[in-house]
Amino acid sequence: MKRLGYFAVFMVLALQTIFTPFLSATPAFAGRDLSDKFVASDIWFYDPGETCSGFSASHGGIVTILNGDNVAEKVWNWFASAGIATVSENPNVIAGIIGNLMTESGGGTFNLNPFVVSGYGYVGLFQAGGGRRDTLKKYFTEAGLDSLWGSSLSSVSETDIDKAVDVTLTDLVYEDDGSFMTFVNHLGDVDADTPEAYSDLFLVVVERAVGGDSPILDSGAKKLSDGGDYQGSENRRKHASEAHQAFARNSGGGSVTTIQDDTKAILCSGTSFAPGVIVSGGMTLEEAKAFMDPYRKITPRNYHEPGGDILSTWHINDVGSCTSDLENCVAFVQYFICEYAQICMGLGDGGGVVAQLLDANLGFIDGGNTPRPYAVFSIGGGEHGHTGVILGVDEERGKVIIGEAGCSGSYDYTNAKEKELSEYQSSSYHYAYTDNLIGL
Repeated sequence: MKRLGYFAVFMVLALQTIFTPFLSATPAFAGRDLSDKFVASDIWFYDPGETCSGFSASHGGIVTILNGDNVAEKVWNWFASAGIATVSENPNVIAGIIGNLMTESGGGTFNLNPFVVSGYGYVGLFQAGGGRRDTLKKYFTEAGLDSLWGSSLSSVSETDIDKAVDVTLTDLVYEDDGSFMTFVNHLGDVDADTPEAYSDLFLVVVERAVGGDSPILDSGAKKLSDGGDYQGSENRRKHASEAHQAFARNSGGGSVTTIQDDTKAILCSGTSFAPGVIVSGGMTLEEAKAFMDPYRKITPRNYHEPGGDILSTWHINDVGSCTSDLENCVAFVQYFICEYAQICMGLGDGGGVVAQLLDANLGFIDGGNTPRPYAVFSIGGGEHGHTGVILGVDEERGKVIIGEAGCSGSYDYTNAKEKELSEYQSSSYHYAYTDNLIGL
């Protein structure tokens, strides 16, 4: 059986618009609210290095620690934690990507080098050339990494390696020539859900940019459709299989730890931010108050104030009619799912939030009318309604502990509070469970 029906696939691609139209970027991050570009394709991205100050400051500031014993595992964890639909949850796809990077910048090993420069002048993890190289080098310069081109891994700090991986993959996914979007949009075109099949697709669509700036009937596509060894495709398939065996969660061959939010700091106006800590099994009232404290300390509290772009980290915009933008019930839920479920997205009225989360097919589970810790709730499907998060359930005392904000409420309204369990068990409330998304 053919590994991929490439000739047919790319004939179809030739007859259709290749790039899903990007939505206009919002003013946040000086035009880098990049996740909005993927809304049309239901791809939600959690950027582990994001700040309120733009690309340069973002990657020149505090960068998420990428877990991993080698660079390939760091890349694996970056993709596994990115929240990219059809990519992050499929270890076969990630393995297919890494199989290519092992060939391009790792010498067939897991020691991928984001600083490598080939004899032909190609650079980085995926050996960018031409305009792609110029863009990547510009971002390395802005991140303070430009002096490290050509360095060996042993001569570079782990912090700079992590920063380079983050810059490179953010560029590849969001700022490159659109080929990664084409790759994502055509994952369903492979005829086998295997690392090898996705390795071939990545080679043709991203590395060769077929559908981008190369002829759609590239000779490589034809050769690959016949299972040929085009540009080292056999080794790329082999390396993809090796990456899957080493790192895939279901392979038993390695340890994969997703990027944790508590390693992240968001820099804004000279201050840092770290979210509250999730307590397994739910929180006591005092634990919940401590959990809400970082949200209550975010400043400024309005999008239009100086430095207010920080609110766009959680897709919180200018609400206008509320006491402050952070005193909006939807704002708190957006903050919660972004920080803990790593799904950063805009939401509608509070009464429809749970339905919106469930309809998005992003991993939220329909909890019906039964509250449990870290479930998002909605009540009132009318003009506005209300939404919040269950932080704890005390069945013996008949109490629930909730985190919420209120548009007409005061600053104190955002403190955790205890309510009657019976009220939250009524048919008026609808729940979206987040357990699987936050790792509980």
